[in-house]
Amino acid sequence: MKKHKKIFKVLGLTLLCGTVLAGCGKEVETTSTEFMFGSDIAFTTEGESEINIDFEKSNSSINEKYEGLFTALNSADIDKIAIGSTTTVNMLSEIGFLPNAAPESKSLKPELAEKLYNIGEEREDGILNIGSALSPNIEILAKAGTELLLLSDALPPTKWEGSLAELGVQVQRINQSEYSDMFVILQAFKDTNQLDNHVINEKMLSMKNDLQAINEIERNGDDPKNVAILVMSETTTVNGDESVLGKVVKQLSLNNVFGSIKSSELNPEEILMKDPEYLIIYGEGLTREELTKMFEEKFMTSESALANLQAVKDGKCIFIGDGTFQFMGSIDFNITKVMRQIVEGIYASN
Repeated sequence: MKKHKKIFKVLGLTLLCGTVLAGCGKEVETTSTEFMFGSDIAFTTEGESEINIDFEKSNSSINEKYEGLFTALNSADIDKIAIGSTTTVNMLSEIGFLPNAAPESKSLKPELAEKLYNIGEEREDGILNIGSALSPNIEILAKAGTELLLLSDALPPTKWEGSLAELGVQVQRINQSEYSDMFVILQAFKDTNQLDNHVINEKMLSMKNDLQAINEIERNGDDPKNVAILVMSETTTVNGDESVLGKVVKQLSLNNVFGSIKSSELNPEEILMKDPEYLIIYGEGLTREELTKMFEEKFMTSESALANLQAVKDGKCIFIGDGTFQFMGSIDFNITKVMRQIVEGIYASN
């Protein structure tokens, strides 16, 4: 077995690749990716189109998460699975899964929001509206024949989860906190054999390729780069380490100068004092071009104190997104793209 080893300092990532034989003479490539923040995952690939998690070589927590989700999915009719969080609905629609019921929300993709219907207005290929994500109508869920409700781990514990169990509806928390969680979700749905596995394989391979691209980027210098995370909407806020993007920045061994806060409105004087080397700028559902224009119109004027920030003067502003990213509450399948955009923005240009 041939092995080679690469060390990526930014992530403390070690990539081990080898070849093993797997029945009928097929060659299966095994790739193990270990991140310094504790999550490591291994894959087996066959050719250029088939990829699976290698649980024997992955961290045991990955196997535990998979077993819980797959067991729940396998115990329910695929057409009787509801989702209680909008980000999860949006995410799973990318692999062709539509729930039988979901909450109503402004953050629901427009094409999915159009499918929502109220009880008594049944529609083919529709999604039953269960109201708020925080307090769904559990009686409607039960009446719709729902067998399983998937809830993002980003949602706080609720009292009504126990009531659903009494009504015969199983509740399964779905992990959406780490990049490796996305592979677990994809593998679990793939193994139900109820969806288009070609689409799922493509998604997994694309994410794995992002990780490999990150691994190949050299880091100059040993000190972590100081960054600030700006989230732009009607007001601009800075995010701390406990935010979704804050956790990503931490995983990439970058130093968030606002790490100790939760989230607060941008104070120009404070960010000038902290003087981050890079700005990581995000806007829900915005492309990088739209973000750039919004940032320039708001902060690149002579009246803006932020124009005096050295990172702005040096053009060290990293605009992340492609119009589909949604990272206000939990991560989705775009997480590896975000990681790649940040790392390339900081190191690839150096």
